Amino acid sequence: MFQINEVVKYNNVSFRVLLLMPEHLIWIALEDMSVFPQLVNKEELCIAIDEEVLFRVEDPYAELAFQTPEQGSIAKTKRDYNYQLIKPLLDSAEYYLAKSRSTKQTLYRLARRYWQRGQTPNALLPHYKNSGAKGKKRITTDKKLGRPRVYMPGTGVVIDSFIERLFSKTAAAPQPSTSNFSGSAML
Repeated sequence: MFQINEVVKYNNVSFRVLLLMPEHLIWIALEDMSVFPQLVNKEELCIAIDEEVLFRVEDPYAELAFQTPEQGSIAKTKRDYNYQLIKPLLDSAEYYLAKSRSTKQTLYRLARRYWQRGQTPNALLPHYKNSGAKGKKRITTDKKLGRPRVYMPGTGVVIDSFIERLFSKTAAAPQPSTSNFSGSAML
């Protein structure tokens, strides 16, 4: 009736089935970032199916299983490192019990991500696609964009449209040849 890794919706909350047992199953809520796996009676779930409050839904993290990070990339390195961190917890037969999860906060976060996103090593890939605003122009105000100076005195410069044009003209201008360079010409 239930399958490992399938996603079901129960009372408008999405859950992923982690483990099947004879009379119980273990699942975890997908949207809540502070939950842990729960032991649930299969009989109660069968009643919920009959009452139409539990049904299957599409897996929101299905594409992760098919991603292949480039060999040697930072994403692959981080994924493998994070997986090795939580592997002892995953190998424990009673990972759903709180006493077997007595680990640090980072391991909780990584294990939760692994379970919620489909129990594959790719579930631990970093969220780089959510970082930055590639292709979007930053809106300037009175304050300089970017990190404040730490080692040099001063406040930096606000890049307005005039300075931006100077940069683009300088980048587009042909660069002088350095093959005929003589040091005395600089003076």
